[in-house]
Parts: sequence; structure tokens; C-alpha cells
Amino acid sequence: MGKEVVRTFEREISIAMAFFLITATYGWILRLYKVVDFIPFGYKDILQAHSHVTFLGWGFFATVALVRRAFYPGSELLARRTHRMYYVMALALTGLLISFPLQGYRFFSILFLSLFLLASYIYLHGVLKNLKKDRGLPARLVRTGIYFYYLSSLGIWALPPVVLELGKGDLYFDTIYFYLHFLYNGFFVFALFGVFLKLLQLGGTRTLEKDWKWFYLMTAAACIPAYALSLLWTAVPDWVYGLAVVSAIVQWAALFYLYRILRKEIRTLSGLLQRVLLLLVSVAYALKVTFQLMSVFPSILAEVMRYKHFFVIGYLHLYTLGFMSLLLLFLVALASERSWSSAGLLLLLFGILVSEAMLFGQGVLLVTGATAIPSFDLVLLLVSAFMPVGIFWMLTGRIRERYTR
Repeated sequence: MGKEVVRTFEREISIAMAFFLITATYGWILRLYKVVDFIPFGYKDILQAHSHVTFLGWGFFATVALVRRAFYPGSELLARRTHRMYYVMALALTGLLISFPLQGYRFFSILFLSLFLLASYIYLHGVLKNLKKDRGLPARLVRTGIYFYYLSSLGIWALPPVVLELGKGDLYFDTIYFYLHFLYNGFFVFALFGVFLKLLQLGGTRTLEKDWKWFYLMTAAACIPAYALSLLWTAVPDWVYGLAVVSAIVQWAALFYLYRILRKEIRTLSGLLQRVLLLLVSVAYALKVTFQLMSVFPSILAEVMRYKHFFVIGYLHLYTLGFMSLLLLFLVALASERSWSSAGLLLLLFGILVSEAMLFGQGVLLVTGATAIPSFDLVLLLVSAFMPVGIFWMLTGRIRERYTR
């Protein structure tokens, strides 16, 4: 194992975790808006910074670091020109963290976002070039994820002309949902499961090849038509509704193979926290797919949109925190020689689980006409504080361990 590769991986994971800490802090500030009224920045401007850096900072940076670590565990590194793009992306994200709160979605924010996208194209092209000779299923999963990343980014490029021509109407939101759908149901799902399978193979684990293959084929086949699920909040033609129903059923049926895969892997893990992490990831992904299937029923969707502050935000956090973030933390622990701080991880898990229970619970209470949770915004603010504190504990612990070894 090349020492330079290990050092690069640890450095890039620390950078990704720093973005995770910042975006979690921004998320806590968004909760603060519900309790106080003296915050000098616009709510939507902080929200833009929070959402972009969650996916492109923490999610993207940690994912590409894991791809390199899993597929090039020796002394190989990306070409120098490709690797330079990593620092261009880091600079662009830093600019987004500053420009969004100060001016919202305007010139500098658009400039930094465009710079990030162009640099990410070059970076991922280098990754694809290195993976092209690998015909294994893990590499195919990662390549599929990268192609979906390219597809998702078309939504970002389409936003300015849509806003200029039509304003922030239905097409504006459908364009945003296009970007989000192919980013988190495409790029992250396929790339992270590809890394997971590769790490299992490198560790000598006997994997269920047929189950992995069927899960990949069914999930890939459903991904593009599943975008129709994001359109159901408006009136759509019958054929679009039909696509939504079929894709939701196929995604849900693919859970059978994922269940068999993850049940086997959970049993083989020796560490208790690793087993808990993978179990929570499994539950979060199963709930995500199940909620997508439930959304094809108009009566359920109507209630979701009526109380979207609880259900939609809860769903997005179920994905970003329960699935994406916990799977990233699990894979980093699997790929490296260092474990996460148990105390920090438990604080993060407490914040995630209780805040999710509160969001969905409050939504259900309102739908059923039961008594709502008292002082909901204040309690949620206090619970959410456990997440940035836990991430800070994990990040500083990892940095201390890195320099004291």
C-alpha cells in the first residue's frame, strides 16, 4: 500500500469532513431562523449554501476520495492535471460558502458553481479514463454513477435560461428536481455501492455476485424513468404517471436483492458501530424507496405536500444523512486503518435519529389531527446541535490521530 496514496486519502477525507461540518452548521442556522429573528442573512441564501455544499462538498469529495482509495490502493495516483482540478473544486466550494449568504444566487455564486462543474467534469473524466479497462461490476457501478452525475448537472446549466424566460414556475422546480434526482438516485447510489462492492472484494469477502448484478440492473433500469416521481406534484399525463408507478415498483423490487446482500455483510462485520452504521444505512435506503413508492398514491402525496415542511425535509434528510452520510462514514472506516471517534459518531447518530423522528412524527400528528409536539422548533434546534458537535468531534479526533501516529 503506497504511503502517498494513504496520506492523500486521509487529507481528502479531512477536507470532505470539514465541508460536512460547515454544511451541518449552516443547517443548524436554518433551524435557528424558526426561533430568533436577528440573523443578518437571508434564509434562502443560507439554504442554497447548505444544500450545494452538502452534495458537492461533503458528498462529492468523500465519494471521489473513496473511489480512488478503493480502485487504486497501491501507489497509483491520478494524472497531475486531473488532480489539480480537486483543488479548483475546493476553491469553488469555498467561494460558494461565502457568496451565497452574501448575495444569494447571483453573479459570484453562479461563477463559482460553474467553475466547480467544469472542474468536476475534467476530474471525473480522469477517473473514467483510469476505470475504462476494469470490466468488473464495481467499476461498472461507479462508471454508471459518473454518467448520471453528468446528466444531473444539465439541470444546473438549464436553470438560468428557465428563470430568465419563465420565472420560478413549475418548470423551474422540475429542473431542480431533475438535478437532485440524478445526483442522489444516480451518482451517489451507484458510485457508493460500487465502492462498497470493491472494498468487499479487496478484503477477500465472498460476495453474492448474482444478487449484486440484479440489484444493479434493476436500479439502473428504473433510474431514468423514476424522474417521473419528481413530477407528480403537478398534473401530469397518464403515461408519465405510468412511468412513475412502474419505476417505483422496480426500485422497490430491487430491495429484495439488496436485503440479501446487506444481511450477509452485516453478519460478517466484527465492530458493533460498523454493524449499526450499515444497519441504519440499510433501513434508510429501504425507507427512501418505500416512500417513493407511496408517493404514487394521490391521497398520500396530497398530505405530503400539505405538510411538506415536515415530510419533504424529513425525506431529504433521510437520504442525505441517513443513507448518503452514514454510508460514506461506514465506507471510510472500511477503507482506512483509522476508526471514527465513538463518542462523536454517537452524538451524530443521536442528532440524526431524533431529528428525523421529530420531523416525520410531527407530520403524522398533524395529518391525524393529534396534538402536535410542543415547542417543536426550539426542541428541534437543540437536537440538531448534536450533529455539528458530533462531526467536529469526529474530524478533530481523526486529525489528532493522523499527526500523533
